[in-house]
Amino acid sequence: MSILYVSPHPDAFPSLRALIAARYGEAGEGPGWGGAHPRICLQPPPASRTPFPPPRLPALEQGPGGLWVWGATAVSQLLWPAGLGGPGGSRAAVLVQQWVSYADTELIPAACGATLPALGLRSSAQDPQAALAALGRALSPLEEWLRLHTYLAGEAPTLADLAAVTALLLPFRYVLDPSARPIWGNVTRWFITCVQQPEFRAVLGEVVLYSGARSLSQQPGIAESMGQELGDGSEVPAPPKTAAQLKKEAKKREKLEKFQQKQKVQQQQPPPGEKKPKPEKREKRDPGVITYDLPTPPGEKKDVSGTMPDSYSPQYVEAAWYPWWEQQGFFRPEYGRSSVSAPNPRGIFMMCIPPPNVTGSLHLGHALTNAIQDSLTRWHRMRGETTLWNPGCDHAGIATQVVVEKKLWREQGLSRHQLGREAFLQEVWKWKEEKGDRIYHQLKKLGSSLDWNRACFTMDPKLSAAVTEAFVRLHEEGVIYRSTRLVNWSCTLNSAISDIEVDKKELTGRTLLSVPGYKEKVEFGVLVSFAYKVQGSDSDEEVVVATTRIETMLGDVAVAVHPKDPRYQHLKGKNVIHPFVSRSLPIVFDDFVDMEFGTGAVKITPAHDQNDYEVGQRHGLEAVSIMDARGALVNVPPPFLGLPRFEARKAVLAALKEQGLFRGIEDNPMVVPLCNRSKDVVEPLLRPQWYVRCGEMAQAASAAVTRGDLRILPEAHQRTWHTWMDNIRDWCISRQLWWGHRIPAYFITVNDPPVPPGEDPDGRYWVSGRTEAEAREKAAKEFDEDVLDTWFSSGLFPFSILGWPNQSEDLSVFYPGTLLETGHDILFFWVARMVMLGLKLTGKLPFKEVYLHAIVRDAHGRKMSKSLGNVIDPLDVIHGVSLQGLHDQLLNSNLDPGEVEKAKDGQKADFPTGIPECGTDALRFGLCAYTSQGRDINLDVNRILGYRHFCNKLWNATKFALRGLGKGFVPSPTSEPGGRESLVDRWIRSRLTEAVRLSNQGFQAYDFPAVTTAQYSFWLYELCDVYLECLKPVLNGVDQVAAECARQTLYTCLDVGLRLLSPFMPFVTEELFQRLPRRTPQAPPSLCVTAYPEPSECSWKDPEAEAAFELALSITRAVRSLRADYNLTRIRPDCFLEVADEATGALASAVSGYVQTLASAGIVAVLALGASAPQGCAVALASDRCSVHLQLQGLVDPARELGKLQAKRDEAQRQAQRLRERRAASGYTVKVPLKVQEADETKVHVLAMLPADVPLSHLGPSVLLLLQLLMPPASAFFPNIWSLLAAPGSITHQDLTEEAALNVTLQLFLEQPPPGRPPLRLEDFLGRTLLADDLFAAYFGPGSPSRRFRAALGEVSRANAAQDFLPTSKNDPDLHFDAERLGQGRTRLVEALRETVAAARALDYTLARQRLGAALHALQIRFPNPGKCSHGGHFDQSSSQPPRGGINKDSTSPGFSPHHMLHLQAAKLALLASIQAFNLLRSRLGDSGFSRLLDITPASSLSFVLDTTGSMGEEINAAKIQARHIVEQRRGTPMEPTHYVLVPFHDPGFGPVFTTSDPDHFWQQLNEMHALGGGDEPEMCLSALELALLHTPPLSDIFVFTDASPKDAFLTNRVESLTQERRCRVTFLVTEDPSRAQGRARREVLSPLRFEPYEAVALASGGEVIFTEDQYIQDVAAIVGDSIADLVTLPLESRVVVAERPLVFRVDGLLRKVTVRIHGEVSSFWIRNPAGVSQGQEEGEGPLGHTRRFGRFWMMSMNDPPQSGTWEIQVTAKGTPRVRVQGLQTQLLVEVTGLGSRGNPGGPLPHFSHVVLRGVPQGAELGQVPLEPRGPPERGLFAASLPPTLLSTLGPFSLELVGQDGAGRGLHRAAPQPCAVVPVLLELSGPPGFLAPGTTAPLSLRIASFSGPQDLYLRTSAKPSFALTSNLSRVHLEQNESAWGRLWLEVPDTAASDSMVMVTVTAKDGEASMMPPTHAFLRLLVRAPAPQDQLPAPAYSTDSVLNTSSPAFHLSTSVTQGGAWGGLLGKPWWTSFVGMLLLLSLGPW
Repeated sequence: MSILYVSPHPDAFPSLRALIAARYGEAGEGPGWGGAHPRICLQPPPASRTPFPPPRLPALEQGPGGLWVWGATAVSQLLWPAGLGGPGGSRAAVLVQQWVSYADTELIPAACGATLPALGLRSSAQDPQAALAALGRALSPLEEWLRLHTYLAGEAPTLADLAAVTALLLPFRYVLDPSARPIWGNVTRWFITCVQQPEFRAVLGEVVLYSGARSLSQQPGIAESMGQELGDGSEVPAPPKTAAQLKKEAKKREKLEKFQQKQKVQQQQPPPGEKKPKPEKREKRDPGVITYDLPTPPGEKKDVSGTMPDSYSPQYVEAAWYPWWEQQGFFRPEYGRSSVSAPNPRGIFMMCIPPPNVTGSLHLGHALTNAIQDSLTRWHRMRGETTLWNPGCDHAGIATQVVVEKKLWREQGLSRHQLGREAFLQEVWKWKEEKGDRIYHQLKKLGSSLDWNRACFTMDPKLSAAVTEAFVRLHEEGVIYRSTRLVNWSCTLNSAISDIEVDKKELTGRTLLSVPGYKEKVEFGVLVSFAYKVQGSDSDEEVVVATTRIETMLGDVAVAVHPKDPRYQHLKGKNVIHPFVSRSLPIVFDDFVDMEFGTGAVKITPAHDQNDYEVGQRHGLEAVSIMDARGALVNVPPPFLGLPRFEARKAVLAALKEQGLFRGIEDNPMVVPLCNRSKDVVEPLLRPQWYVRCGEMAQAASAAVTRGDLRILPEAHQRTWHTWMDNIRDWCISRQLWWGHRIPAYFITVNDPPVPPGEDPDGRYWVSGRTEAEAREKAAKEFDEDVLDTWFSSGLFPFSILGWPNQSEDLSVFYPGTLLETGHDILFFWVARMVMLGLKLTGKLPFKEVYLHAIVRDAHGRKMSKSLGNVIDPLDVIHGVSLQGLHDQLLNSNLDPGEVEKAKDGQKADFPTGIPECGTDALRFGLCAYTSQGRDINLDVNRILGYRHFCNKLWNATKFALRGLGKGFVPSPTSEPGGRESLVDRWIRSRLTEAVRLSNQGFQAYDFPAVTTAQYSFWLYELCDVYLECLKPVLNGVDQVAAECARQTLYTCLDVGLRLLSPFMPFVTEELFQRLPRRTPQAPPSLCVTAYPEPSECSWKDPEAEAAFELALSITRAVRSLRADYNLTRIRPDCFLEVADEATGALASAVSGYVQTLASAGIVAVLALGASAPQGCAVALASDRCSVHLQLQGLVDPARELGKLQAKRDEAQRQAQRLRERRAASGYTVKVPLKVQEADETKVHVLAMLPADVPLSHLGPSVLLLLQLLMPPASAFFPNIWSLLAAPGSITHQDLTEEAALNVTLQLFLEQPPPGRPPLRLEDFLGRTLLADDLFAAYFGPGSPSRRFRAALGEVSRANAAQDFLPTSKNDPDLHFDAERLGQGRTRLVEALRETVAAARALDYTLARQRLGAALHALQIRFPNPGKCSHGGHFDQSSSQPPRGGINKDSTSPGFSPHHMLHLQAAKLALLASIQAFNLLRSRLGDSGFSRLLDITPASSLSFVLDTTGSMGEEINAAKIQARHIVEQRRGTPMEPTHYVLVPFHDPGFGPVFTTSDPDHFWQQLNEMHALGGGDEPEMCLSALELALLHTPPLSDIFVFTDASPKDAFLTNRVESLTQERRCRVTFLVTEDPSRAQGRARREVLSPLRFEPYEAVALASGGEVIFTEDQYIQDVAAIVGDSIADLVTLPLESRVVVAERPLVFRVDGLLRKVTVRIHGEVSSFWIRNPAGVSQGQEEGEGPLGHTRRFGRFWMMSMNDPPQSGTWEIQVTAKGTPRVRVQGLQTQLLVEVTGLGSRGNPGGPLPHFSHVVLRGVPQGAELGQVPLEPRGPPERGLFAASLPPTLLSTLGPFSLELVGQDGAGRGLHRAAPQPCAVVPVLLELSGPPGFLAPGTTAPLSLRIASFSGPQDLYLRTSAKPSFALTSNLSRVHLEQNESAWGRLWLEVPDTAASDSMVMVTVTAKDGEASMMPPTHAFLRLLVRAPAPQDQLPAPAYSTDSVLNTSSPAFHLSTSVTQGGAWGGLLGKPWWTSFVGMLLLLSLGPW
């Protein structure tokens, strides 16, 4: 038993650190050392058992007489799970150790120094202010780091956080008051986050931060205890002082005297008076703010001859460089060559800037664009290419006009109409000159290397001429035409607007909105019903219609009804009377009308609704426009004439009520279109406009991408591109504005009275001309008042800036361009139009590649908006700005006063102290580091500040390097090594080579985070932290040759490193580069035109040096950890290295000097093999081959340690007593807050637990770890003594797996009582058959199904059994190993378990179960001697050997192998090992993760696939209601969902996937879903469904909400296969009429089969497709969705509805909640029970149950309990309705593969006799197959042999089970989904281990044909897109013939560890075959190779750890002999400790 000795003192942070680490080991994956959790002891260890020197607390004794480890660092590292506790990878481990070392060496001394004087534990002579200053210096790096990170390493607490938090406990408790904590805001936030973690709270309780009022009197005994624990305070009696202590006190007195003298000097100074220092003066005193003051005329080179400033300052560094670059012409393509047309073998790079709007300043979104573009431009320029980045600015028509109009009104009180057009345009030009210059100034401050000589403005004469030419050409060709159509009209702007300028606001019901021009808010979200009287009706007949815009009824010209609606057939040819307008309205019949909506009659207003306009066109109706351009009513009678539209709304409503025509008003969810410029409600108005025909141009643009001529990156956007191009509409390009390119069109006026005047929409009366004179030649003129859409001129930008239509040198050289880089949000509005116009007008693509970056949002994920106050000027980040400065900027903006206040609040919340100065380089580097190839990034400005500190690191490193190089240093002419470089020189060159490779590779792939990470890591972690430190002794040494080699290498690192960084950080790299000497006089003058490092230049990769130096770094980390643990900050202790072999010893000797330097060690000596380290050493592991011993003898005072322990124990006792008294006080439960009570209860639990002699966990004895250390792999085999005897019986892998899982599940249930239910007792399960259903019913409640658990366990068992059959495993000697291969098999086992954990943590539970099955297989076959398993592989020679025990494969037949008999004792041992494996998994994953792995909870998952197009408002609301309905209904029950998945899709994209286990997060995400725009065109529904299936656990429900057919129907078969593989039920709720044949808008005839893919997927999954209407979708969704784990399907005798023939189904006594659902065009139906009682389709309660109807969807819920017997259903309907009967069982029946039922407890069990096979959907019987029971009846396992005739059946068939219940009554069940005999079987298997980066993994493929002969074509793919090759692409197979193939999957070096790879193989039978393709899926895990887990045998112990008196090892719970379906449970039995020797392989895992 291990014992952890700790101090009882509540402030003993070293002991607290160890206790928290133990808590993490208990709650997580177990202690990192692999042993059991220790017992806690609150007293020093007995003197007789302690080593010398006595250990300081905390100390860990690993078993009696075992290894001792002491000190907080070493102990916590052993107790913490997974070793170092980092997030994975060597880099993370390095980071953790660095922070641990920093906490030990810096934080602890500073924290104690600041805290102890405050507590009176140090002499008053000490300077408290100096101590606080030292604490501040120690906190600074922490504060800076935490600005960028939540935790110190990774996304969860690690050992680094533990060390730092415990080190800072004292300051936060006793020193840092509320006024000080805001200074360290990030540290405080992190500290509070950590101490709130459950593991911290369990030990610390509630940490109360210092309030500033605590006194020592409030802390009883703290002075005495703290003095003994942490200091040598004068207040506490202490032993006689030594000479060293006296000397130390003398130094303190000296310091005190100096301090007192300083105080006297300050007192003599005059008082400061009333004047207070200004903040600016404080900033000036800050040494970090340094300015460049040398006189340098603009354009002259900066003077860098002076001394470098002490620290980096952006203001100093960025001064003067940009004007010099611009003056020298570095940014011009002509630089360095005679002309741009001169040939350049390096190539040409041309890119135009996305022209920013002239409306104002740039924001961070523009900064991101320019940072990426400039980095690419500089990279190409440095590569030697002819490079042009062309600047420009856009005139932004609407935005600019709105801004200037507001400015005019605010400043002069004038409108543009009062000013006049020409005067207004002059004001706009004036405003442009002001704002345009600011934008260019911002671009220059960002360092953008644009060629400013080529800068363009879209209103410049050159570009205006191009616009005119383009319009005239396109007009003459008929591409531009004039037409009157409905447009988006803004009444406030008095102009048409584009779709991108319309925001859609979704309303759920009645809502009041503010509308410009109206004092009162306007009501929206209601549906008003009113009546039209039928003309000529004698009975006063009326037709009721409904509308959301009642004012438009004044423009009604007709009423429409559906042609098939029987309610209105008698009204054909009749009219209705308009009550206010003198016209009658015809009643027209049109398929457009939805009969189920409202009354089935709709008003038709063609001039104000798009759908009505199309109806009017079909029926020849007049379009009466009733609104003018400003929204006032026209063409209407008084009193409505002239009223504003929303005032008219009130007037019309009142008039309807007055005439008695008003019929009601109700809430109606709707979408309101708003103009994003004016916030006005957009009105559809008929207006004559100019349009561009886009059809042909779009086809050409789409074809260019398809051919590969145009490449769009990321490739995911190509799908969006094609969808937009395929569904494009003509483009409205005219705007009713004054600012912009006036349309060069002239209206013909004929001055001849006989000739009638032309009409505006008539294109024949319009001519276009390049000039007015040209137009006069065509006709007399009337110049069009409108201007062109801004996007029209922007679409010409790539060639208009180069002089088109005129030929020029620039146009011939730089067109087409190379790249367009922009945000993905303008892919259609700008990129597509550039491509279309470029192809049309020039015949060429404008560019070859398009790279779309993410959209920048704020730190909260919100879109940047001026009204939110989160729009950030890049200059404010560069220079810094105060909060008041941000507020002042708002006052100068065009925001309304209300918006200004809202924005101020946003600024105050996000930037309470303003924005700190970061500098340009930090901003650019940070933005590029953020940029991943995704959609959006949430940018926190505070993170940018972290990269300013990186700049400071560059500055200091270069400054040190320049000193080391010396003034006379001359670099060698080349960078090649001289051949005499040291190991560290070779190492740094090798790391530099890697950085160069990654940088070039990242730029080529647009992977900017990869580039920034590589460069950041090289500079910070390798050059600064390691190489420069190693250089110090070399440069100061006597070996001049070594020093010169080091200087040359150092120069190379600086030279290459600065060139690498230059594209991202141009200013600081130029500043530092100019201070370096040059290799040759011909070197370029500037870094920006210096060659970029290429891999061919830097080819110094040296794996040998890297491997050797990695050992040095590992030893250094170990030494630093020990030094920190023992606070050896000023001492250089000696270090002894113990190695496992001579090679490691030689390597350690070679790096000992570097270790001495990096670790600040004394002597570093390598011990001889077998030699012992000196006495008194602390031990740490550097690697699996090297241990570190640090000399501590003489550094620890035993007496003092014992005294501190005594004090801690006394304080713990006092604390416990105080806590008991407090909780016992009267009123405690009433007065004390609940959170405080919970914290006290936790403390009581901890205090009661610590002294108890019980372990923290019971996962195995700690002595196993020592056995692991002592026993090499060769001796780890223990002979199986039980195999000498033969015993009857067959034990399979499935048996062992199921019984082990059931045992651990029982253990979990016993340890965690069910909420709201009595706890389970072990006694209740002894002596009877244990079944999974019984166990789940006892824990979760009656009726709780175990199906999901059994299905998950089935996956594990199948994966286990598959190891005997898959070719990659059955022939693997490492997996099926003999005694001589146990070491390799042990490694395979450990890796399989690691992969299981990694896959489970990645939420890929399918892969985790597969790897768990492989691990259990390897584990279980270790026990039979000699490790045999009857697998039939090459290594199985069992056929020639006699039976001697073995584990049979999963079959009950004994004929597989003579090893089918396994002795029960051996089986028990294998079972025990399996249980231990499950327990270890539980400890690693936690109870929640373990439950998810085995689906122990009966709850299902909930997945939604949601259409988010513009017409889906109802469906989205239905999804929200459905989610809440299911969750609320199941909340608190066993069926509460535990996993949620949400996948949106739209026209044309889909994704991303949102997964969570928190319903609140799920609802929040779902509530944020809104319609995005678009119509009901075919969409990417199946692509989104595929994503959902891949992220949804098996046996889950998936709901799909859509209103359109699938565009990706080619995925139907693949999605079908996935649904069957995942066993998920998919339900489609479609708000579309499948019988509709005509599209709603401009579409071809719709296919009647367009929804067949949905039907196929639903049929395959056991789901359904429900067609309903918008108004019913919410009701239908609310009643659809019973979990697939709950429902059974009752078979119908006739699967097809036949007239006059009832359907029959049978209800038995095991059913409840029977529900009948009918869907179709049903005219009537009735249901009759066995007693003859009937109930029809009438809604409401009836004699049999409750009937509800929603459109064409009917549901009848039967009364409980339903009557047993035969029931009938008679349905009369059009078409073929679908009828389905479902019931919820009172006690769950299992599926076909595991049938069983309870019946009455103790009574006869139900029995199933045979299966009936029926064809689908006709229902014809194909045959009956008898069922044969397998195993005990309790297990419910049956087997059936299908008839051979069925193999020829290609169609689907259903399974019906027929049997009897316990009383002999009939039972009938149907499989939830149809089955099919696959004509082709694919078996895809991977390597037995994981995938390692940089390797090629072989895969095996078996193809079997059951319906040959056939030619199969194979297609393979992998996600992510790894290279996948196959030796088989086509195969010919006869019937029942198989073929084998091989695949090779290449895993790149960059593959992320713990990531998943999905490999898919598809087989298709020829091109013309109707047979659907067959798919095989394989999931694989990528993992970095783990180090060997076999640890070296320690040299300090040779004692045996086993003896006859060793206590028996007890399992944590009993081992039962019961499978998942059943087994007999005997009394608990235990194994001996000797048997545990076989479990050694689990220890290191």
